[in-house]
Amino acid sequence: MRVFALELNNDIKGITERKEYIEQLIRKLPLPELVVLPELALCSYMASQTIWRYADNGGRDTSE
Repeated sequence: MRVFALELNNDIKGITERKEYIEQLIRKLPLPELVVLPELALCSYMASQTIWRYADNGGRDTSE
């Protein structure tokens, strides 16, 4: 099984921009079977309570 763990650039902000960035990285991987992302991959790390407005309802958006 080919497993990849990605380290992401946290300077890229915005859900749409980060999705595009992550998908671009995944497309570059040679035949991945499993890709592991950080727990805050889509919203980026924020050291404040504002992070909760970016919560993914039950992981639906992330799993797509």
